[in-house]
Amino acid sequence: MKQRDDSNKQDVTYQQYLKAVGDLKSQGLPPSVRSVQKIIGGSNSTILEYQRKMQADVAMASTVEDGISDTLKQSLLAEFGRVVQSTRERLESQLAQERQQLKEANELLTEAEGRQTELEAQRQEENQQNTDKILILEKQLSATQERVTELQNQVDKLEQHLKESITAQEFARTEAAKSKLQLERADKDTEKAENRSKTLEARVSELQKQAHQAEIKSAVAEARVGELEKQITKNK
Repeated sequence: MKQRDDSNKQDVTYQQYLKAVGDLKSQGLPPSVRSVQKIIGGSNSTILEYQRKMQADVAMASTVEDGISDTLKQSLLAEFGRVVQSTRERLESQLAQERQQLKEANELLTEAEGRQTELEAQRQEENQQNTDKILILEKQLSATQERVTELQNQVDKLEQHLKESITAQEFARTEAAKSKLQLERADKDTEKAENRSKTLEARVSELQKQAHQAEIKSAVAEARVGELEKQITKNK
């Protein structure tokens, strides 16, 4: 609606309105909105705006001394209106440019806000992904630490088992050394026993020989005793 009024303002100028009002007054006709609109066209809002502006200009011009003629007042009023209209058009042009710049700035702001929202959503998504990754890594780290603890326990057990094995081996070597020493001693004792056994066997053999000789001598003695007994018997 405002854009249509601005277009009508560009088509119908304040100068045209003042000229139409002057023509109507010269004809003895009241410069109403409809009568002016029949001459120059334009929208009701534009004609009403120009009408209020003219009334304000007339009120301002009425403060000027009455020595000025109506024609000069009208000319001054028209010139004043032209300057005001020119200034208004220039200001409206600047305002239109500023509005366009503001519109572009708003569009850029909207685009930036959209981009910011998109980036914020992306950042939140990345944060969520990073949070999920951190949770996964923490779980993996926890599992790894548990596995490391388990392996460390196994290593400790193996080290303890190794120590026990080394201790057992050292004990076995000590016992083996003792057994070897005892075996060497047993071998020496066996050798001594064997030597003593051989000595005893020799002694026994010698005694057996002596006993055999004694038996022979005993038999010979018994035989001689028998012969002597026989002789004694005969002699009796």
